[in-house]
Amino acid sequence: AKPEWASWSSRGACVPNFGCRPADVGAKIGEVCSKGVFDCGKIPVRCKSSVWNTAAFAFGSYFKNLHLHNNSVQPLVECNIGGFASFVAADVYGTLDLDKQCVVDIKTA
Repeated sequence: AKPEWASWSSRGACVPNFGCRPADVGAKIGEVCSKGVFDCGKIPVRCKSSVWNTAAFAFGSYFKNLHLHNNSVQPLVECNIGGFASFVAADVYGTLDLDKQCVVDIKTA
């Protein structure tokens, strides 16, 4: 439960940590895809334009599917993906250098 004085957006997404090396992020994409939580074959072509866009779609889809199947999933823990991703609010991911169509918000269909 959140304190009465606190407010935050119910929208957010699991996005890649830009402080990581692209090759390492690529390896984490493979790791997430191997877990079978979502079908990596469904990553849109436009999201394959860079490792960052691919990671945004893969990490976001992975986390969203975890969340859909278990409402008690903790975003800051489950989205971390070994330090390669962060769960951020919509107003934050909107400022990142990512194709917004590759960012998977947990509240969008």
